[in-house]
Amino acid sequence: MLTPCPQRREAFYQFRSEFERCLRTGGSSSNGIVEGFVSLMERKGIGGDEYVRAFFRSMEMDMTRTSYRTIDDLLEYIYGSAEVVGIMMHRVLGLPVEAEPFAAMLGRAMQYLNFIRDVDEDNSLGRTYLPVEEMQSFGLSDLLEETACHKRESFSRFMRFQLDRFFRWDRMARIGFRYIPFRSLIAVKTAEDMYVWTGRKIYAQPMVVFERKVKPRRRRIFLKVVMNAVGTAVWRY
Repeated sequence: MLTPCPQRREAFYQFRSEFERCLRTGGSSSNGIVEGFVSLMERKGIGGDEYVRAFFRSMEMDMTRTSYRTIDDLLEYIYGSAEVVGIMMHRVLGLPVEAEPFAAMLGRAMQYLNFIRDVDEDNSLGRTYLPVEEMQSFGLSDLLEETACHKRESFSRFMRFQLDRFFRWDRMARIGFRYIPFRSLIAVKTAEDMYVWTGRKIYAQPMVVFERKVKPRRRRIFLKVVMNAVGTAVWRY
């Protein structure tokens, strides 16, 4: 079981308590992040503290859990760590209510790709985010590099299975792009494009996750921004 240092645990609970106090009283806080976010919630009508509480629950899981047995177990964590972030961004951008499930799905998809890309980094932290039952169904006892090298074909099939899920969720999320204003859509679509690019790179060579952190270069990102600025304008009109 994961046992974080006492200082980290204490800092987390202090931060959560200060947020709850500030939200409850509607007052100021000595913590600028807390004060600023509570103010943003009020201005943008994010409403209540349901989403932030879900976020805190997931962050607390990171201090007590090192793995998730099923995809349903993991989705509980993803809801608080990523889906609610998408929902809050939906509120910040002032999108219609119809766009909310797509915003949540985009958060879910991006978080899942992070888990796939960061397998080796999570190994070093003693964590396994990808579902253990599915890992075992592919004949893998863990996701360590030594195991992956020994069972290269099984590891590759497992990773592609996970990537197929990411691509499916991403396609669902993209339906919601129709609700996003032009200026915001360029940034959102560029970020989503880069996640898809990363997923395709790993799909082509799953063992690459042990060699480097797969991410696009700045030049590729810049070119995609330009392409999306032009392409989105044409698509919209």
